[in-house]
Amino acid sequence: MSQEDHKLRQRIRYRHVEKIYKDLEELGYHDNDPLKVTDLITLDQWHYFGLEPVDAAIKLLDVREGARVLDVGAGIGGASRYLAHKTKCHVTAAELLPDNHRVGQDLTSRCGMTGSVKHVCGDIITTELGKQEFDHVMSFQVILYVEDKPRLFRQLYDSLKPGGTIFFEEFYRLKDVENSDEQAALDFFLLCVNTMPTQQDYKQLLEDAGFQVTVHDNSDAYSEYTHGRWENWDQQRDKYVRLYGEDMVDGWLKLIVTTKKLCNEFGLLGYHDNDPLKVTDLITLDQWHYFGTEPVDAAMKLLDIREGARVLDVGAGIGGPSRYLAHKSKCHVTASELLPDNHRVGQDLTSRCGMTGSVKHVCGDIITTELGDQEFDHVMSIQAIYYVEDKPRLFRQLYDSLKPGGTICFEEFCRLKDVENSDEQAALDFFLLCVNTMPTHGDYRQLLEDAGFQVTVHDISDTYSEYTHGRWENWDQQRDKYVRLYGEDMVDGWLKFIVTAKKLCNEFGLVGGGRFVARKV
Repeated sequence: MSQEDHKLRQRIRYRHVEKIYKDLEELGYHDNDPLKVTDLITLDQWHYFGLEPVDAAIKLLDVREGARVLDVGAGIGGASRYLAHKTKCHVTAAELLPDNHRVGQDLTSRCGMTGSVKHVCGDIITTELGKQEFDHVMSFQVILYVEDKPRLFRQLYDSLKPGGTIFFEEFYRLKDVENSDEQAALDFFLLCVNTMPTQQDYKQLLEDAGFQVTVHDNSDAYSEYTHGRWENWDQQRDKYVRLYGEDMVDGWLKLIVTTKKLCNEFGLLGYHDNDPLKVTDLITLDQWHYFGTEPVDAAMKLLDIREGARVLDVGAGIGGPSRYLAHKSKCHVTASELLPDNHRVGQDLTSRCGMTGSVKHVCGDIITTELGDQEFDHVMSIQAIYYVEDKPRLFRQLYDSLKPGGTICFEEFCRLKDVENSDEQAALDFFLLCVNTMPTHGDYRQLLEDAGFQVTVHDISDTYSEYTHGRWENWDQQRDKYVRLYGEDMVDGWLKFIVTAKKLCNEFGLVGGGRFVARKV
């Protein structure tokens, strides 16, 4: 297949590259407005899982400030900009398609990042990359489309400095094709190449080029993601048609349906009652607080939680943050939860993950639970402390439970101002449920200091405003889906709560968020 034919067929898939500008209009941006990279990251990560693969590359390759990184198949430059923004490295964003390249250059310029992200356009096989030019190479779901992979990997090897590293995430074939339906789906998906390598094929290609290789299998995550993406596009088709046009949406839906079939029906992976579980699958489901694993990652970093540390998780729910924390940091977590049903489910999930040695579940009121003196290195809590009525007693108890120099990190709703009218008071009363008041950032600081802690406060109210609005949009638009899954009573109850949270954090400007870090002194 000629390069021009390759480009043409790829353009069929990405012919609506201009949709990024429609997405920016939805955020209030106009042509040539300066952009914030932090706004763009919700729109310009066109690979699976958003920022997660880029964060994985940063961690696994240890990308540091000043490093030189090549992004192969950069698209409109989303991953390149995020990488440069987060690590202060220098990225060369290599892209085949001129339209993607043009839009990428424009977005990078409007972000004021031309000094850290350089865009180049052309076939990666024939692009002059230089010898020993880069510290790292990364790529996301692009290498599949390069026909001559042996040549590509040799070229990337030569472009890396001695000891340089490469990270890429890619589709690969799990089994041989068994029937004509599977073959037809695979042919449509492949578009411009003839074969899809297996995991072992990729490993061998890299080794043949001279690399030392480690492989991480995340096939289960692809199965879940492709199914969820299909549900989203299918249920919100009318919305996407209004935004992007029927032609684009029908083309993308055909691709989305095909990837769902390839990753599910034709190679189905799923769980049944009592099946062993992977904690890496659970983390997309069991983080019941805002922002998924981000607050847990923040606690790990801010408290410097290390292997073997003893951590108390206050208000652990079904144990999602506790399992994730223990899995990621190899610490030991006591997951304390008030509600027996949450406690029971948490124990079951932890057992099925094979993590009973690192996560211990305890059930009861945290105020009356015997925590022990100087038992823990750290305490973590996410959106649970505001339900505790006697907060002074709670913080004194947590202080006593920590070893000397021990630390606490919790994230919580905070009142931003005094209530101004009856509508605000009614919304706050409904939201508070079982307590009488919501502390301000300053109130929490004082409570912690009175208990003996040295305190740092991070105001994250802007993120709470954005999150509550986005969650309301999601539930409102997908109400029928959630009713099928959970029943009308549950969905209507949750929607009332979600609407109230949105009003408090947006229309009323009454509630925000705080992240509190404190040390026992």
